[in-house]
Amino acid sequence: MTEAPEKIRCDACPVMCYIAPGQTGACDRYANQGGRLLRVDPVLIVDRRLAAGAVGELVPFLPPPA
Repeated sequence: MTEAPEKIRCDACPVMCYIAPGQTGACDRYANQGGRLLRVDPVLIVDRRLAAGAVGELVPFLPPPA
């Protein structure tokens, strides 16, 4: 029998949820990636993609204002 992967506790807010590997917390801003907390909200993801030069691959969240 194998052991279940360990959940980690997120202390970024008062909820203090436990996050299973490969899942996000209650706020959807932090995830458990390989036993480490990783911030995954859309602003950071877009910033990282832009820094990597992936401008043509981005899809807007909302249409441009009229």
